[in-house]
Amino acid sequence: MQQTRKQIVLDTNIVISTIIKPRGTASRALERAMRKFSVLEPPRFAAELIEFSSRVEIGNKKALDPNRVSRLLKMLARSSIIKFVNPTKNHHLCKDEKDNDYFDLAIEHKALLLSGDTDILSLKQTLSSYRVIVLSPSEFLEEA
Repeated sequence: MQQTRKQIVLDTNIVISTIIKPRGTASRALERAMRKFSVLEPPRFAAELIEFSSRVEIGNKKALDPNRVSRLLKMLARSSIIKFVNPTKNHHLCKDEKDNDYFDLAIEHKALLLSGDTDILSLKQTLSSYRVIVLSPSEFLEEA
């Protein structure tokens, strides 16, 4: 009998922090999350990463090629490393509409939510009433 893996939703800032600081806490948390959990992401996740990669520069050069980021995300989705899922219900828990997709997905799939975003982390108590655990990268590394 195949055991199902626990599910996790990664806020975009975890991946962005990993790009900026590849050996940082967010990077270590991302690596552990991808080893131990099934990763769920709203489609908005891909758009946010592509948009980020198109505007970030290091020195006078683009930090990332948006086309390469797009290809990588498609490869991750095809290999089932990341599953892109539209939430079916919007709970409107946050003023920042794009954060709601992460909340909604975590609530719907009873998934852990990993984020370094202070707005998301400030709603831990609210999300706990939906049985969603929200952890920062350092908390995740301590607990996982």
